[in-house]
Amino acid sequence: MGLIPIDFAGELSDGLEIQIPGLLNAFTITRFAPAVSSAPSGSACILRVQNGPGANPSAFIEASISAGSFLGVAVSGNVPVEAGASFYFRVVTASLAGFARSHVETDVVEAASGDTGERTLSWFHGLVRRTLNRGTKYDADIVDFTRLAVDFIEKNYSLAYMRNIEEITLGVADAEVVLGSRIKSVEYIRIVTEGEEDRYSFVNKGDPEDFKKRRSEKPWGYSFKQNSPVINFELASEPDQDYVAEVCYYGYSDWPSDLSKRPWLIEHAANLLLWQTLILLSPIVRLPAERMGEFKAFRDEAVRVELLADEELERKDGSHAMGIYIG
Repeated sequence: MGLIPIDFAGELSDGLEIQIPGLLNAFTITRFAPAVSSAPSGSACILRVQNGPGANPSAFIEASISAGSFLGVAVSGNVPVEAGASFYFRVVTASLAGFARSHVETDVVEAASGDTGERTLSWFHGLVRRTLNRGTKYDADIVDFTRLAVDFIEKNYSLAYMRNIEEITLGVADAEVVLGSRIKSVEYIRIVTEGEEDRYSFVNKGDPEDFKKRRSEKPWGYSFKQNSPVINFELASEPDQDYVAEVCYYGYSDWPSDLSKRPWLIEHAANLLLWQTLILLSPIVRLPAERMGEFKAFRDEAVRVELLADEELERKDGSHAMGIYIG
């Protein structure tokens, strides 16, 4: 059981409604204890806690405070509130009462599979929802704009977590190699030459105009093919045998739809993703222009911190949260 206070410093009026931020996990309001610092006069003050705005919510608990009293009888009920959503305190009849000092008792709903309070995709969507403080109205937009924020970050910055090393085979007579559709850029391609004096032989990027004749030999150059739905590169020569090679590249995230997943950006750079998501959402939820300016400043600082961490990783030869994935 938990307690959530409801405080309002001012005179109450009929129809007054206060949005109360909810919790990370889903919960149920099980009891409402009404109290005021300025007693009602003439008739009872009637108050509600409810799971949505307006006069006709789907679930609510209603309690009253008698004229001349400061406390009302606590009322039990069942008002479910979704994870990250708000609930509402509503004045049905004020009767000149003022200065609410109420509270609700809650039971937290058992976390669903994959919703453990850890830094999951579900957790991040709830974080954005609570930061916006607009209830559940923009939940669908939060999902879409989180993906757009990831796209923005990964297209504008090449962070260390995007760096991969993958082993491929340059087969006999291969003229073209397919890398895939999630590749942003290739850092190097090198052939593993075990047993030779130099362990690696690099295949250098070149201009197709330089590849005048195609011979059967150890690959030495490549160029990217244009207008392809996947990243292909064309070898300057056809391999005379099968060669094991390593490709080091920066790749875009395959962003999950499973809410229990824990993407790297959410686990290790949630603030960066949060601020970029809020920047993109700002026009949709009609936040003041100065708020967007604040979000951009926070985003820029988060980028600076991530880039400094990446530089530290480059300087130190050791494991790190932002280390290279070897697939």
